Parts: sequence; structure tokens; C-alpha cells
Amino acid sequence: MVLSTAMVERRQFQSWFSKAPWAAFGLAAVVLLAGQYLIARLILWTGWNLFLPGTHSPFIPVEGLAVLYFGVGRMIFFGALVVIGWGIGLLAARQRFRASWPVIGMVLVSLVGGTARVHAVPPSHAAAAGQVSMGLSLGDFGMGITDGLLHAFGLLLLTALPYLLWQMTRSPRCRFPSIGG
Repeated sequence: MVLSTAMVERRQFQSWFSKAPWAAFGLAAVVLLAGQYLIARLILWTGWNLFLPGTHSPFIPVEGLAVLYFGVGRMIFFGALVVIGWGIGLLAARQRFRASWPVIGMVLVSLVGGTARVHAVPPSHAAAAGQVSMGLSLGDFGMGITDGLLHAFGLLLLTALPYLLWQMTRSPRCRFPSIGG
């Protein structure tokens, strides 16, 4: 007992998550989300140039192999937020963190995901390629600021759901009835 307590208290034996939870749940999560968005944006741009040369936008109905190709990009763009949020919850549960750092990480990821907007700029002339850019904006594409914040809040609920359920099952005040007993 004394040996285990002494080892737990020494910082060199603690995990990276314990040493810098702000970096693990905040900075790393946002950087990972930005990397996923970069991959999705690259898929959109290359697909636009491969499957839709000469069109003014990649956001048009497509057929054949282009459906699969653009579908992977959409899956990465929309799914990255949920996967990263669930990963935060899983790591927090595994490391037995208090709820503060995972919640901060999930809120940051949800705000970035809720405000992420993709823009496609058509080519200036026939031989040029179009440009795909990305930015963060609350009041864009027909959504007002209130709608953008509600969108981010909905994403927060979706990303935090597994962690919230895990916290509820650990709480002595909230016990789910057992099945068959």
C-alpha cells in the first residue's frame, strides 16, 4: 500500500494525461480535429478535380465511383467530431479523470465542429483548378448565430453522450434497474 501510494505520487510514473490534462483534452483534441478536417478538405478538392473538372462547385449530385469517394470525405468531416468526443470520454473514463477536463475538451471540439464551414471557390479560367477552403463562423450559410450555437450544443450532446452515461452508471444516486433480477 505504501509503495503504490509513493509510486502514484511521483510525476515521472504518471501518464501524459495526468501531467498535462489541458494539452491532452484541449489542445490535442482540437489539433486532431483540424487534421481530420484537413484530410476531408483534401478529399473534396481532389475529388472535385478528378470527377468534376470544369464544374463551378463540388457540391452537386454525383454518380458512380464519385459517390463513394465524396462519401468517405463526408464521413470523415462529419464523423471526426463524434469519434474525437467519444475518444475523450473513453480516455477520461479509463484514466478516471474528474469531469472538468473531458467536458472542457468536448466543449472545445463541439464549438470548433459546430462552427466549421467549407467554402468552394470556382476556377478563374478553364485550365485552373478550383479552391476549397475552410473557416470558422457562427452566422454563415443561412444560419444565424443562435442556430450556430444550437448546432454546436447538439454536437456537444452527441459527443458527450457515452461519457455522460458512464458517469451516470458510476453515480450511487443513479442506478439503472438490472435486467432479470
